[in-house]
Amino acid sequence: MFAASFLLSGVTFSYTSFDYHWPGFICALLTFNFSLDVIIGVKTIKGVSDIAYIVSGWINPIFLISMVFKLNFGENWFTKSMMYFTFFMFPFCWIVFHFDHLYPREGYFLWTAGMTLMLLYKPK
Repeated sequence: MFAASFLLSGVTFSYTSFDYHWPGFICALLTFNFSLDVIIGVKTIKGVSDIAYIVSGWINPIFLISMVFKLNFGENWFTKSMMYFTFFMFPFCWIVFHFDHLYPREGYFLWTAGMTLMLLYKPK
């Protein structure tokens, strides 16, 4: 479910009478690329929307790292803190939606549901 969400339409935006749909992987790449540009020094942080871009760009890498640790080492203090940190990062996507006049689509909701189910999964 998590992987499939990257192929579905993640957001919609319209600057003219035509609606544009971006798949989830484009959204993930754009926000992650923006955060790397800030780290490298190509771009500077100018406001709340830029901070939201940076945090949104790191949701997927932090989520994948937490899943690797959770599946290999079980639930310990590190994996639990990464899980809570990932949940804390979700609202930053909403800030990006607001500032860029984006509307979440089925890919975003499937992405959120897939991550939530995987983060709440209890390995035996």
